[in-house]
Amino acid sequence: MKKTLGTIVLHLLALSLLAYTASRTFDFLAATLPEAQRILAIAGLAAFDGGLLGWLLYYLNGASTNWQRAISALMVGVSLIGTSAAFIADTLYRAGQAALTTQLSPEATQTIVLALALVITANLAAVVAIHMAEATPLTEALTLRTPSAIPSPNGRETTPTAKKVKEK
Repeated sequence: MKKTLGTIVLHLLALSLLAYTASRTFDFLAATLPEAQRILAIAGLAAFDGGLLGWLLYYLNGASTNWQRAISALMVGVSLIGTSAAFIADTLYRAGQAALTTQLSPEATQTIVLALALVITANLAAVVAIHMAEATPLTEALTLRTPSAIPSPNGRETTPTAKKVKEK
């Protein structure tokens, strides 16, 4: 019972933090878009808070190859860093506007925007890499199908690859 209660409290904490960081990330992303396109900041959340949750769930439940596990684990880290950067950037940006701190310089803002764009790009690249790392296509791509890999007529394998082809 105590473990279940602890798990529930931890999940509620995680959801609360995710809702807060998502709202800050949305605010910062929306500020980088023209007025007519600000709704697109919701799609941007997919690379940050949504990416963190999505990559974590994929790592825990969806990855079927070592490559997929490695890519999704890397992307959990990238999404966590991106979410943290966006949250911190929005906090500094809004605090500067409210005169609680000095305003961000244009150079600092440009650096932050470029870093956040790299997080989105990394998420896109990782989705492509995950599909490329599917078990069946990856296995077939790594299995050499050359004439030397064909078993000899007498039934003896001539190469380690021939053994793999014969087993299929």
